[in-house]
Amino acid sequence: MLGTILIVRIVTLLIALGLAAYFDQKTGYIYDWITLPLIAIGLIIDICTFYWLDVLSILLVALVIYVVGYIAYYYGKIGGGDIKLFIGIHLTLPYLNGQLFILWVAIASSLLSVLCVSISYIVKLHGKVKLTSSLLSKKKWKIMQSLFFFLFFLALCIFVVTVEQFPALIYLTLPPMFFGCVVLVFEDEIKQYIYLKRKQISKLEEGDVLATEFCTKEFLRETGLEKKTVLEKEDIAVIKKLGYKSVPIYYYLPRFGIYVFFGVVLTLVYFLAF
Repeated sequence: MLGTILIVRIVTLLIALGLAAYFDQKTGYIYDWITLPLIAIGLIIDICTFYWLDVLSILLVALVIYVVGYIAYYYGKIGGGDIKLFIGIHLTLPYLNGQLFILWVAIASSLLSVLCVSISYIVKLHGKVKLTSSLLSKKKWKIMQSLFFFLFFLALCIFVVTVEQFPALIYLTLPPMFFGCVVLVFEDEIKQYIYLKRKQISKLEEGDVLATEFCTKEFLRETGLEKKTVLEKEDIAVIKKLGYKSVPIYYYLPRFGIYVFFGVVLTLVYFLAF
């Protein structure tokens, strides 16, 4: 039977994640007024229910999430709101059935996003990219890499199920991995035909991801953006000062909030049911 504190944690989490998923899908942003209260409420509950050493260990994991998330944010792989959301999830529900909850949420939400996004990209690329022999020849190395990765992962799944006695549920990770490997082969086409957009300088926003592959070396050198992809206020100011009218950005990036929501739901169902 669920305790009162656990119910409060779960309800708080689901409300915040529901709002985050809704606004992420609608606007592309996970707002601070969703994530910061979630972080604060989670921290208050932790302080009131755990010993100080346990609270310290929880905060250390939150710090790891922030550092790893910031590195991913710096290279345009994840949004700032997603990082805060993951920290809020961890603080609100650090452990469930003795397991680090955020770890399983990250795995579940990542697999869901890879599966759904990969299939949608394959559909969108249909008709835009023709699978000619010359194209496949150019991508021979990427095809070999993706095939090796998938076969390695398949062998790993078979090993942990037969030797380590892991649940056969691990085979559910194979479809996301398969479609993810297919998409990796067509990464360049996805960037060009799905993500890419030229955006007016006046409409640039902090957090926009610069499409460096489609920028000139002169532009990257003048703006100091050779090794950076996520634009901040000072970067936008520099671009404006240099007189550029528009820049290529990756605009139609996948929105992660909905997958985090369902990742949390699936993780809760699995641990509470089994």
